[in-house]
Amino acid sequence: MATTAGIDATAGALGSAASLAITYPLQSVSTWQALNLSSEVEDVPQEGWTNNKLLAMLPSPVREMVMYSTTIGWSSLYAGFLPALGATALSQALYFYLYSAARQIIVAPAA
Repeated sequence: MATTAGIDATAGALGSAASLAITYPLQSVSTWQALNLSSEVEDVPQEGWTNNKLLAMLPSPVREMVMYSTTIGWSSLYAGFLPALGATALSQALYFYLYSAARQIIVAPAA
């Protein structure tokens, strides 16, 4: 029982960590948009960005992520990532462990 629950917990923690690593920059940009922190990006020459056809084809959140990363830096997109990663991985590992253990306790007597 503990082996399967442990595997499920590890898989849940790793899966949540991977999804957080992928989506965290977009969450940062979304937060900055909500807080209206566009004053930090106003120094960017806008004509250079609007003339870039490849950048114009990107969806708005991705386009703004590229703009923020080039003006403020990639490290700013991941500010606060480690505490969020720890909390997410721990909570998902605990969730998947308890779910798997409870499922085995409930389903095992029926089999």
